[in-house]
Amino acid sequence: MDSNKKVSEAAGAVGGMTLLSRLFGFLRDVVIAMAFGSSASADAFFVAFRIPNMQRRILGEGAVTAAFIPVFTETLTQKGEAAAWRMTANLFNILFIALSLASLFILIFSPAVITVFAPGFLDEPGKFELTVKLTRWMAPYLFFIGLAAFCMGILNSLKVFALPAATPILQNVMMILSVLIIAPLMDEPIMGLAIGVLVGGALQLLVQLPAVIKKGFRFEKTLNFKQEEVIKIAKLMGPVILGLAVYEINIMVDTLLASLLPGGSISYLYYGNRLVQLPLGVFAVALGVALLPTLSSQAAKGDLKELVQTVGFSIRLILFITIPATVGLIILREPIVNTLWERGEFLASTTEGTAIALLYYSIGLCAYSGIKIIAPAFYSLQDTKTPAKIGIYSMILNMVLNLILMG
Repeated sequence: MDSNKKVSEAAGAVGGMTLLSRLFGFLRDVVIAMAFGSSASADAFFVAFRIPNMQRRILGEGAVTAAFIPVFTETLTQKGEAAAWRMTANLFNILFIALSLASLFILIFSPAVITVFAPGFLDEPGKFELTVKLTRWMAPYLFFIGLAAFCMGILNSLKVFALPAATPILQNVMMILSVLIIAPLMDEPIMGLAIGVLVGGALQLLVQLPAVIKKGFRFEKTLNFKQEEVIKIAKLMGPVILGLAVYEINIMVDTLLASLLPGGSISYLYYGNRLVQLPLGVFAVALGVALLPTLSSQAAKGDLKELVQTVGFSIRLILFITIPATVGLIILREPIVNTLWERGEFLASTTEGTAIALLYYSIGLCAYSGIKIIAPAFYSLQDTKTPAKIGIYSMILNMVLNLILMG
């Protein structure tokens, strides 16, 4: 069908850029692994980077995008361009303030935040202090990347996919350059990586803004919290934030428990997760990104039959891809980790630990991928509560299994 073809083409564009971004991401991880391995400074960076990154996914890229695209599409379809852009300008200003406050919160309360995310670091004062320092340096990253994610949502709503999908490449390139060029000049080399993160986030916003303006967006001196569309988005965002927070809590719990295990455990989880994110990002996330605007348009027009057919096609497509990917990752986990990362400070013992993490992450690949298809279907229908409820159940199960399997 025509909609399936459009979704496939859009997913191909997003997937291609995502693949390129992930390749640069792996190169970034190779460079970081060679420079820092699974050292204390690497653990400190991964925890510090996870904090603004988590906030970004919840406030910017996740909740706002999931709630914004259906409402923007509905407004555009039913009220016209002028109303859609007025709503967008108002929401941009609201998000500007929210992200500024969130960044400031992280900057001020970094020690308390680190205590929650990695309590095991309290037993190692030097590691804890370094994590706090890195967190404060990277706090403004949340502001830049949150607005960049909002710009991505605007462009995706207008069926522009390639540019937003390509911007993470800038992040990876800046992090690579920071390790190679800036880190050697620093008293604490890992601080160079924090600078790369910050610059990369700013570039992602600056690259997308001209494209958004070209499409019709204009900055306006407006701040109306009572705007009808903003209220609707806020109501939709609540459950999405809860659902995404559940996912982040799962990661936080994993990190918290890993910080109580022998050194390097956090790095094992990080590198293992990075590997399983390749097929997830290139195929499932790409398809989900391409799917939401189309499903939102179908929902706005009341064409539910077409919507169901599009979702069914997408599920079949993603399973066709991820089932072989799962088998491949499980069978070849050690050779993959060895080939990609075992050099420099990344030792054979690190390969073994990472391969074990990859094994268990891979088992869930098909399910993770299915979520990326099913969730946009609910969001397009402006039902954000159902995915949130399912997320809560999964969080409880994750916590229970973590404690049981750790013994």
